Amino acid sequence: MKIRSFILCLCFTGLLPVIGVWGQRPNPEILDFDRPEAWASKYFTSTSILSSYSPPVIKESGALDLDLEIVDIPELGDSYRRVGFNGTKLEDLNKSPIFVRPLFTYYLKPKISLTLSYVPPIEIWDVTPHIFSGSVNWTFINSDPWRFGLRFYGQVGTVEGAFTCYLKNVAGGDDPLLNPFGCTAVSNDTAHLNYYGVEFSGAYQMKKINGLSTFFALGVNHQLNEFDIHSTLFGEPDIRTQKSNGNTFNLSGGLLYPLTDKIELAVQVFYAPLDVIRFGKSVPENDSLINLRFLLSYSLDNFSKWFKK
Repeated sequence: MKIRSFILCLCFTGLLPVIGVWGQRPNPEILDFDRPEAWASKYFTSTSILSSYSPPVIKESGALDLDLEIVDIPELGDSYRRVGFNGTKLEDLNKSPIFVRPLFTYYLKPKISLTLSYVPPIEIWDVTPHIFSGSVNWTFINSDPWRFGLRFYGQVGTVEGAFTCYLKNVAGGDDPLLNPFGCTAVSNDTAHLNYYGVEFSGAYQMKKINGLSTFFALGVNHQLNEFDIHSTLFGEPDIRTQKSNGNTFNLSGGLLYPLTDKIELAVQVFYAPLDVIRFGKSVPENDSLINLRFLLSYSLDNFSKWFKK
């Protein structure tokens, strides 16, 4: 009995922050950019930042690059997943291990190109993305073996899934350890991954190593994040919208290797420092995103000429 009472006491203590705001929640909730919920939003928005794999090479107007990008999404431990209700509720943030998107880069002029990407709403790993992104790219210095460029990019899109009340919670029933917040049904939540930004990048080509290039980039972003909660806690509907916005920056670098005269393979290391004030703490800490990204590119240099024939 003493052990059970102790566990119930712990559960009640953990719910105090929730009880305190349950009856007085504005909708939408405007969150500080370093709150745990806002950190989760900017973490996953950062995974989708449209970072470059070196400034585009100089090509004829009308050329087209067809790319496939695979982005690693690191698995988060429980201390990072505990973000709900200002850092007291564990959320299911380990849905998809990777993010895959196609990219299409069209050369308007030899030094100016346009990149577009669309991820259709196809459910995989229990999440459904629906994301548009794009960039305008300018290679302003092309002095062999160096290239330097600027790109202006942005994204609007959503990812739907059961983040706040997931299957493990619901299956736990009345068990206060497996289902401490009384989830009675799987939630239908929506994360909005919106941003715009600018990036400076450079590349150095080593012709003696079969044209291998090293590249680096620095990006500055403004994120406009939103998270729509649609769940049921303790028999009561929990329908809220949480908004947060702020600035982030990221550093990246890697290698670009030409497999043939038309096919290239690139690998990138991406780093974004992300501040957060966890529950029970008064100063922010840096819970950063570090991941790997891969790109396979195929070039159609005479794409526009097909339509002139």
